[in-house]
Amino acid sequence: MSLQFKLGGQEDIPQVKELLGRNLYLGIPMGQRANNGFLRYDIEPEVFDRCAREGNLVVARNERELAGYMVCFTKEQSMNNPFFSEFLRNAQEMEFEGKKISNLNFVIYAQVCIDKRFRHQGTLAGLHRTMRDIQREKYDIGISEIDQENAVSWNANIKRAGVIHVGNYAASSGANWRVVVLNLHKKLPFDEGRQ
Repeated sequence: MSLQFKLGGQEDIPQVKELLGRNLYLGIPMGQRANNGFLRYDIEPEVFDRCAREGNLVVARNERELAGYMVCFTKEQSMNNPFFSEFLRNAQEMEFEGKKISNLNFVIYAQVCIDKRFRHQGTLAGLHRTMRDIQREKYDIGISEIDQENAVSWNANIKRAGVIHVGNYAASSGANWRVVVLNLHKKLPFDEGRQ
C-alpha cells in the first residue's frame, strides 16, 4: 500500500501520540536504543493540536495506519518550551553557510518519528519533502538537533535527507546534541529519483 504525505489534522493526533510513546528514550531498553532510534521529548496533545492548526504537522499514512510524522515549531513556540529553548540558545550562535543562524529566517524541525515497519521505504524523504515544500514559503532553513546516542536518526538524516551538521552542544540534562540544518531552497538528496 502506498503512503500519502499530507498535513496532519486532529484525527491524526491519537496515532501520532501512540507512535511517539512507543519511541520515547526512557521506554526503550538501553541495549536496544542504538538499533531503534528514539525520541527525547514527549510532546503534549495540545501542542500537536496547535501545530496541526498552524500547518506545522505532516503525516505519512496509508489507508489504515500512521507510518510517521514530522512536527515543526516556530521560534516563538520554542522560546517558551524549556526543552527547545536551550537548543535554540545554542543553535542561534552557530553558523550556516557563513551566516549566524540567529540572522537567518528559520523554523525548528522539532521531531520526526517513523514506525519501524515503514522505515527504509522513502518515508523520511516524503516527510522531509512535504514539510520543506510547506515551510519554504516562510523560512530559509529548518534547524534541528539529533542526540549523539541516536545513530539511527543521525545516519538517516545525514544520508537520506541531506541535513548539514553545524555544531554540537551539551544540554543541562546531560544529553549531547548535534545541531543540523536543512536548506529549504536547495535541491536535496531525496529529490533525486523522488524516492
